[in-house]
Amino acid sequence: MSRQLDRKVREKGTRFLVYPQFRGIQGFQKPEVIYLNAEPGSIQAGPEDDRQYVIDAVGKRPYRNGEGPPYTGKRNPPLQPDAQGHFDHVQPGSREFSAAAMFATIRRTQDIWEDYFKIKITPPQKLLLIPLIDWNNAQAGSNFLEFGYAEDAGKRYPYCENFDVLSHEEGHFIKDQIIGYPSNGNDTEEYHGHHEAFGDLVAIVASLHFNTVLDELLEHTSGNLFTENELSRLGEFGLNRFIRLAFNDRKLSDVRERSGEEPWRREEHALSEPFTGGVFDILVEVFQIALIERNLISTDLGRRSYDTHHNPSEAAVIQKEFEQLYAGNEDQFRDCLIDARDFLGNLMAEAWKQTRPDKLTYSKVLQNILDADRKISGGKYQQTIIGCFDWREILAPTVSANSQTWTKPHIIEELAYDPAKEGVTFQ
Repeated sequence: MSRQLDRKVREKGTRFLVYPQFRGIQGFQKPEVIYLNAEPGSIQAGPEDDRQYVIDAVGKRPYRNGEGPPYTGKRNPPLQPDAQGHFDHVQPGSREFSAAAMFATIRRTQDIWEDYFKIKITPPQKLLLIPLIDWNNAQAGSNFLEFGYAEDAGKRYPYCENFDVLSHEEGHFIKDQIIGYPSNGNDTEEYHGHHEAFGDLVAIVASLHFNTVLDELLEHTSGNLFTENELSRLGEFGLNRFIRLAFNDRKLSDVRERSGEEPWRREEHALSEPFTGGVFDILVEVFQIALIERNLISTDLGRRSYDTHHNPSEAAVIQKEFEQLYAGNEDQFRDCLIDARDFLGNLMAEAWKQTRPDKLTYSKVLQNILDADRKISGGKYQQTIIGCFDWREILAPTVSANSQTWTKPHIIEELAYDPAKEGVTFQ
């Protein structure tokens, strides 16, 4: 979202409360006020607008394959706005808060990416949001999202209050509208890997619009973002428990074939990691280039921090140098990160608008990213972008020989991430 639109919604938008990250993480125990690009009073009870509506279902079981809206079962009364048309009066910990947070996360993600894409993101059907069902999972269908609970240290946490997870799911709906689906016989395994990467990247950029995320991220890293941190851990819900890691050293050859996975030989979540990692590297590289241009860090420090992908032994020394340089320059570091965030949002939106679903490969999307950079920056970051993908083996096209349409609904599985394992293990 541009700074101009951000200022506008703070003046004229509708207020909600949302946890920027999993609320069990230090620094994120309190929700943050966010503003939606909608005038107070325009969002109805539920909450509901012209694109999505919340139903707080009672005693509902998860939809099965082929099932979906309309929902006609028991439900709690719709959440009412306050007298001014805002929804930030709702008490955290209540079912009403979960309903409001689910709606606000979807709409905030739409607002942010509409600004980058420069088009309105309107689903073909009005989206049903069900925030709380007694289930240890969550799922997305063609016109619904329903969420259960994650468990950590004996406690249950609503998935619908995890901004990363829900924003990732909205990313899938955005991808479906912007890129679409491959026609019969033109499907590829990298289409499905990119589907997951798309959701991850939508969530990463959206998360960087929280003041709390910006502040905590820079405070903990001192600007050294080539580390495992709050931003790079996707879908976090407990100590060392998260769905995927954006800061990773995954190459395409690391994602090996798995038996029993035909026709898709490589699991799509695992296959997404090299692409997500490459784009995450672009974000950090652009951020560091801005720091170098403002004489906040040296070129040598930027190079050595990137090399921790391959040489982690220097990590402690590099971190100390960042801490020394960050002290006293906090506002300038923050400003550079916001600029990098908006560059990446505009870059990926332009690239994705040119991406076609048929016979999609990572190399084709990479070419679109390079073309987008030439349009946006005059090609300033060409070598940076190539370098972020080259060592991940994303240059040559790789198309599955066993192409056919894949139609199962997207499921959010609760994962215990272990980078030593191939792919992912579902619990």
